[in-house]
Amino acid sequence: MKIVPSFKEYKRCNCVSIREILKLISQILIPLSIGTFTLVISIQQHNLNKENRQKDIEIAKQLRKQQYELDEQRRTQELALDEARRSQDLSISENKQRDSVFNVYIRDLTNTI
Repeated sequence: MKIVPSFKEYKRCNCVSIREILKLISQILIPLSIGTFTLVISIQQHNLNKENRQKDIEIAKQLRKQQYELDEQRRTQELALDEARRSQDLSISENKQRDSVFNVYIRDLTNTI
């Protein structure tokens, strides 16, 4: 009894050879591996984009906080500067009023002599 069929017997029985099985497997595995690779890369990209979005949100929050603090500092400085100008203007107007009263007093004094 023959264990390995001859080529003619093989053709007659329509058996599949190992070579054909390997071809079939490779034809299935290559697209399957490409699909799996694509899926894994897509998931990694999605996670990476998610992390980047979170980092961008954090950076934006920090920038807004810094901008708010800078604006608050400027506002405080402007208020202090306005207060200093106001007090300086009051001082100048008081000095003008004093000078005016003193000039009127001197004029009246010279007119009475």
